[in-house]
Amino acid sequence: MKRKPTTQPSSGQAAAPEAMPGESGSRVDRDLVVVGIGCSAGGLSVLKIFLTQIPADSRGAFVVVQHMDPDHSSALVELLQAASLLPVVGISDGLALRPGVVHVIPIGMDLAVDGGCFHLTPMVRSAGARLPIDPFFRSLAEAFKERAIGVILSGMGSDGTDGLQAIKQNGGFTLAQDPATAEADGMPRSAIQAGVVDVIAAVGELGGVIARRLESGREPVSGGVGTDGKEAFDEILQLLRNRSGNDFSLYKVNYLNRRFERRMVMHRLEGLAGYVRYLRSNPDELDLLCHELLIGVTQFFRDPEIWDELRDKVFPELFARHPGGAGLRAWVPACSTGEEAYSLAIVFREALARTRPEAWFTLRIFATDLGHGAIEQARKGVFPESIARDVSPSRLKDYFAREADGSYRVLEPVREKVVFAHHNLLSDPIFSRVDILCCRNLLIYFGAALKERTLRLLCHALSPGGYLLLGGAESVGQCGEFLVPVDLKHRLFRRAGTGVNWMETQGAGKPPAEPAKRIAARPEGEAGMIERIANEMIWKILGPAAVVVNAEGDILHVRGPIGDYLDPAVGKTNLNIHAMARGELAKVLAKAIPETMASARPVLLRRVPLGRGARRGLANVSIRHLDGPGAGRDWVLVCFEGVPDRSPARPGGELAADSGGIHEELVLARDALLLAQAERQEAREELLSTNEEFRVLNEELATSKEELQSLNEEQLTINAELQAKVDELAGARDDLVVLLNAIEIAALFVSGDLKLRRFNRAATSIFWLIPNDVGRPLSHVGSSLDYPEFVADVQGVIGSGTFLEKEVRTRDQLCYRVRITPYGQPEPARGGGVMVTFMDITDLKRAEAELQAASTGAAGRS
Repeated sequence: MKRKPTTQPSSGQAAAPEAMPGESGSRVDRDLVVVGIGCSAGGLSVLKIFLTQIPADSRGAFVVVQHMDPDHSSALVELLQAASLLPVVGISDGLALRPGVVHVIPIGMDLAVDGGCFHLTPMVRSAGARLPIDPFFRSLAEAFKERAIGVILSGMGSDGTDGLQAIKQNGGFTLAQDPATAEADGMPRSAIQAGVVDVIAAVGELGGVIARRLESGREPVSGGVGTDGKEAFDEILQLLRNRSGNDFSLYKVNYLNRRFERRMVMHRLEGLAGYVRYLRSNPDELDLLCHELLIGVTQFFRDPEIWDELRDKVFPELFARHPGGAGLRAWVPACSTGEEAYSLAIVFREALARTRPEAWFTLRIFATDLGHGAIEQARKGVFPESIARDVSPSRLKDYFAREADGSYRVLEPVREKVVFAHHNLLSDPIFSRVDILCCRNLLIYFGAALKERTLRLLCHALSPGGYLLLGGAESVGQCGEFLVPVDLKHRLFRRAGTGVNWMETQGAGKPPAEPAKRIAARPEGEAGMIERIANEMIWKILGPAAVVVNAEGDILHVRGPIGDYLDPAVGKTNLNIHAMARGELAKVLAKAIPETMASARPVLLRRVPLGRGARRGLANVSIRHLDGPGAGRDWVLVCFEGVPDRSPARPGGELAADSGGIHEELVLARDALLLAQAERQEAREELLSTNEEFRVLNEELATSKEELQSLNEEQLTINAELQAKVDELAGARDDLVVLLNAIEIAALFVSGDLKLRRFNRAATSIFWLIPNDVGRPLSHVGSSLDYPEFVADVQGVIGSGTFLEKEVRTRDQLCYRVRITPYGQPEPARGGGVMVTFMDITDLKRAEAELQAASTGAAGRS
């Protein structure tokens, strides 16, 4: 196959032809599609196969990112150029992306793309492995969105999986080599198992898929949604609505077209009509398409500055707004797998630790999404080890637990703050009285009417003064009258202090009548009444007698009959629990209530004597801090539950048992219990210590495994390059042998230590040589030359480095012009030596002699 010529490489990099645009900092075509190719062990051979399928007129830009040893020089540019119809160039910092060019990452560098230019930074060794593919794919996804294509070829480990996920989430196209055809199947298998690959095929087919994708990018497969395609487009939406119950008709048409096209390319279908027929006969494809349309873009602490602002400004302002404490509410619609909801919970805990408000605050986060699978995954609270890229080491230590498989599990203090639920923002009842609403990068998929309607729903959900956080590319549109900008850079807004009912607003942004009617008809008052009556009935039937008291013991609220436990004090009315309690009950309450106030932990007192006479008996007393929206920090709930006392009474109301003996037995039992608890605590601490040792050992082993795997990959890459060089040199050697044997000039190659290195067939007519003579000293080689100083002349040329030419004769009177040419260095270890050629000039000498004789005879006759 004829290859496109390119400039000779220098220092491991090849330059593109001069006529090609793309100087550093030049502007790149807005329609440019960039294909990122990640590979590792076994990648060289599949890269060559892949590139042979890309036509010479391709307008896509290709970027090859391979795991390479930073301490070993690479010839990847030259090796790929031999297989590619496109020019292959090495990447330098600031180089602009060039259409129709294959760009190769240099060794020892991390690569990113921004503004159409490459940016190189020295590679940071992380956890023993060098993983350049994920960072580049993430930057590619962010910079080129739906114009990014990610390809994972042969390689070990899981590098590239997270990067493909970022490309897919941003609307790009993802492919992976079929693991069954890969020399090392770790990387493609990891990406496939993560569910982030659109096309799986043998490497011999992937290049063709991308070539067709690039070609179709000039004219969309769907043909748009004009007159010819609108009927099919509408039918797809109807099929989706019937299958999933979700209405995508108000989503952006371009977004829907891109997602339809992705599925069509996967199934090699042309035209929306063909895709409609496929959907009718394959209902499961509707589920996959729905999942494709609902795929979420999420990560922990995305855009770190906004999370710092929430921690340092927003939450402190909410704390200051409620000096008596409060139960705050937050809502994260379209939460996907829960990263942003958990990020909000972590930031809340950090804000509490920094601000240390005097009042008591709690936060309840409602995280909702349309996808059942995403909600189930979010509820588990388990995330891959790659989150260490986004979560700081201190946060990983404080809020996550490392699992045996390397994943991270959210700790319970964070997990308990988030409630996950399946919820349709556009049709289900919204959450209300929300203090913080985080809805990022959802509105970008909506058309103008749906976006306006959704924004008014979000405004209605916020409490007066509540905060709304949107994505970086989103705006509030006509809802600006209800939302005051707090930080426009990070799209943080605060709802105006007056009440807003979006259903009653007028104007172009007013939502459609059907949703308004549905929400307006919701019987909120009736539901509240039912809830209140049910609570009262349940409390009467099952609830204990209880009182709510403050720090001084003043009774603020009474539930149930408390006459069996508390008596009004004699004299002036005093509704204080310490004044109304009697005997042992008064003593234990005086101690237990302050203890609950201080620790916020519940206290349970069993079989507390209530007194003598009519009030004799026992009670279980539960004392808990009162927690919830609007509750004061110093409020506690005291519940009483009567316990039957089956001991026979003595005359006068005394208990039958001897109180001293009972006390002694209780003391002994208490001591035994305390000893058992101490032993159990000691055993628990030993187990925790052992577990920690095993965890550290496991992490060390995991790090060692990753280091060995990384080294193994790099060695495999080096071996592949060296094998390619060996094959190339073997071919060059064969060409040289054929050339030397084809010419009629005798040639000898002599090393710097005067040993025979190589000779051609013509040399055997002068020297008495056989193949086994290679390596023998030149002085041991016999010849027909009458040239006794031959070895000395060769040695002189090796020493001086200048060539020598002379005429010599053989014993049978043949004449040769001998040329001794030096090459390399004179040191034998560095490969120095000479080439000796013998050109037969016997006929030339004979002709000269005849001409001379003829000339002499002519002169004599004259």
